[in-house]
Amino acid sequence: MITLIDDGKEYTLVGYQPMRTSDYYVTFDKEIRQFTGKSTSSTAIIVKPVPIEHTFGGVVFEETGEKLRRLAVDEWGILVETGSAVCGAKALIRLDYLPIRPVRLA
Repeated sequence: MITLIDDGKEYTLVGYQPMRTSDYYVTFDKEIRQFTGKSTSSTAIIVKPVPIEHTFGGVVFEETGEKLRRLAVDEWGILVETGSAVCGAKALIRLDYLPIRPVRLA
């Protein structure tokens, strides 16, 4: 696996392929940008962000990439102020959480 680091975020190489809306690609200046146009036949080196992982109670969770928000009943999140993992059913209604999803056992 080939990884790239840009501004503290880690990316993995997908391949050289046509760009689709919201793909991340490497520019000629060796910067990583997100493609915001319509899907095109133009090709580029496509990369994808590596999700940040957290382990709580023997379960590995990864960040979904979403911004802070209130959780639905069936979701998991991290309370940023304390770093605690919380199930949406137990979340405090007035607080925003960083959404995460379980991916495997540690």
